Amino acid sequence: MRKCRLVVAMKTIHSSPGKGIRLARLARNLSQEELGEVSGRTYVSELERGTKAPTVSKMEQLAAVTKFHPLTLLTLSYCKTPTQKEAAAILARVSGEISDILGALAEREREYLEATKWSDS
Repeated sequence: MRKCRLVVAMKTIHSSPGKGIRLARLARNLSQEELGEVSGRTYVSELERGTKAPTVSKMEQLAAVTKFHPLTLLTLSYCKTPTQKEAAAILARVSGEISDILGALAEREREYLEATKWSDS
């Protein structure tokens, strides 16, 4: 396995999945060729440069090779700079939004059950 320096040139596009893929690849000290076993080195290069966007299925495959969760790669892709503080802020926002969605769904379900309880009488 070759040695990789963790020097990353960041694009100004803040939601490029390639950014997260590249950071994960470098953290695991993988070459593009090693990650390219999933879909080819040229494709990995295009992802990292932001000229291609992966499907959800491809993102899962690439995450499996790096042994990170796909959401880890996506979280890093939304970081303007790869810092723990920024990643934590993104994840806190996502966690809050998931709570809001699940809370709203639970409320809709309670309303539905209440409405059907009265209509069955």
